[in-house]
Amino acid sequence: QLLHNDLISAVTTISLTVLVLLLALLGMYGMLSYQFQLRRHELGIRLAIGASPTQLWQQLSRMQLMSVATGAGIGLSLLWLQQLLLPMPQLLPELTAKAIIMPTGLLCLLTILTCGCVLWPILRQPPALTLKGL
Repeated sequence: QLLHNDLISAVTTISLTVLVLLLALLGMYGMLSYQFQLRRHELGIRLAIGASPTQLWQQLSRMQLMSVATGAGIGLSLLWLQQLLLPMPQLLPELTAKAIIMPTGLLCLLTILTCGCVLWPILRQPPALTLKGL
């Protein structure tokens, strides 16, 4: 009986975490899909000139990871500033390296996977079809 409440809390937390990750993945997929569709002709030209699909995927993934790193840096700076200006240890849990590195690493992994999923249909076509917008 005592473990019942803890079990319900654990299941609810895991369910909400999975839901948040799925929503983040869906949002990133939509954003990257739109962004890469706008750059479709550029990608076709690069493929026609001789860039390999692997090179394009690495370059575009690196660009997206820079955005993630910038956002993580800004977020950590604001969190540090908040704790510096408004020290309220009872409201904020203690931040450990694992609590910062794991979500950032997961976000980076999701970014790389999403880039691959979005770019795969564009990069597997011949450059002529990509330039035509098909």
